[in-house]
Parts: sequence; C-alpha cells; structure tokens
Amino acid sequence: MNAQTTFRIVLLLWTVIFIASFVDFGSGGEMSLGVVSAWKFAILQILAAVLAVTAWIQGRRFDYGSRQRAASRIPGIIELAILIGIVLFVVTAQVIAPGLVGGR
Repeated sequence: MNAQTTFRIVLLLWTVIFIASFVDFGSGGEMSLGVVSAWKFAILQILAAVLAVTAWIQGRRFDYGSRQRAASRIPGIIELAILIGIVLFVVTAQVIAPGLVGGR
C-alpha cells in the first residue's frame, strides 16, 4: 500500500466518523437519551480528531504545495474549529448562567 492509498483510506474513515458523530442514533423521548447522544458525539469526535492528526502526519509525505498536502490539513482545521466552538459555548454558558453550568 502506497502513501496515496493510505491517505485516501484515512480521509474516508475520517469523513464517515465525522458525519456519523452528527447523526442522532436515539429513538424515544427519554431524558437520558440526550446524555447518551452527547457521549456518542464526544467519542466519535475524539476518534475523528485522532484520524485528523493521522491525516495531517500522512500529508507530510507529499510534496510541499501539492493538493494532497493541502487536503490533509482540512480535517484538522475542521476538528480545531469544532473544539473552539465547544469551548466558546461552555464559556458563554458559564457567563450567562454561572449557577447552571458546573456550579453548586
């Protein structure tokens, strides 16, 4: 297996896991279902982040300025943007309602 094939497999796996993290697998109206969906999202995003780092490392094998090298950066940038968005959401929630988020 050459570098191009390995890179394509990593990008395909990242895409599938990334999309799957946003799909709600739950059915029914239980309150705990939202917590389960949040955990599924978090676990799948962690797996997607690991694959994004792998894609970034795989991209270093390609020539500087090539399309493959540029494409290898996209999953990492998207994962970083999601992480920043989640952190900003939590910080904003703590500013708006400090007693409701992690408070006593």
